[in-house]
Amino acid sequence: MGTHTKFLFTKRYQFLRTEWDLHKSFLKINFSRTKTWELIQSFFLLKISVLCS
Repeated sequence: MGTHTKFLFTKRYQFLRTEWDLHKSFLKINFSRTKTWELIQSFFLLKISVLCS
Protein backbone atom coordinates (compact mmCIF):
# COMPACT_ATOMS: atom_id res chain seq x y z
CA MET A 1 0.00 0.00 0.00
CA GLY A 2 1.56 3.27 -1.10
CA THR A 3 1.72 6.31 1.13
CA HIS A 4 -0.78 8.14 -1.05
CA THR A 5 -3.30 5.30 -0.88
CA LYS A 6 -2.78 5.07 2.86
CA PHE A 7 -3.36 8.81 3.17
CA LEU A 8 -6.58 8.62 1.16
CA PHE A 9 -7.77 5.71 3.24
CA THR A 10 -7.03 7.56 6.49
CA LYS A 11 -8.79 10.67 5.21
CA ARG A 12 -11.82 8.62 4.25
CA TYR A 13 -11.79 6.87 7.63
CA GLN A 14 -11.62 10.20 9.47
CA PHE A 15 -14.50 11.51 7.37
CA LEU A 16 -16.59 8.44 8.18
CA ARG A 17 -15.82 8.80 11.86
CA THR A 18 -16.87 12.45 11.82
CA GLU A 19 -20.04 11.53 9.99
CA TRP A 20 -20.70 8.75 12.49
CA ASP A 21 -20.30 11.21 15.39
CA LEU A 22 -22.78 13.54 13.71
CA HIS A 23 -25.24 10.68 13.41
CA LYS A 24 -24.73 9.80 17.06
CA SER A 25 -25.43 13.35 18.22
CA PHE A 26 -28.45 13.44 15.93
CA LEU A 27 -29.58 10.22 17.58
CA LYS A 28 -29.49 11.81 21.02
CA ILE A 29 -31.82 14.56 19.86
CA ASN A 30 -34.15 12.19 18.09
CA PHE A 31 -37.52 11.11 19.45
CA SER A 32 -37.45 7.41 18.64
CA ARG A 33 -34.10 6.20 19.92
CA THR A 34 -34.19 2.53 19.04
CA LYS A 35 -35.74 2.95 15.61
CA THR A 36 -33.28 5.66 14.65
CA TRP A 37 -30.36 3.68 16.01
CA GLU A 38 -31.32 0.70 13.83
CA LEU A 39 -31.70 2.98 10.84
CA ILE A 40 -28.35 4.68 11.37
CA GLN A 41 -26.60 1.38 11.93
CA SER A 42 -27.94 -0.12 8.73
CA PHE A 43 -27.05 3.08 6.87
CA PHE A 44 -23.52 2.97 8.25
CA LEU A 45 -23.10 -0.73 7.48
CA LEU A 46 -24.39 -0.16 3.97
CA LYS A 47 -21.84 2.62 3.53
CA ILE A 48 -19.03 0.38 4.71
CA SER A 49 -20.04 -2.43 2.35
CA VAL A 50 -20.13 0.05 -0.53
CA LEU A 51 -16.65 1.31 0.39
CA CYS A 52 -15.25 -2.20 0.68
CA SER A 53 -16.73 -3.56 -2.52
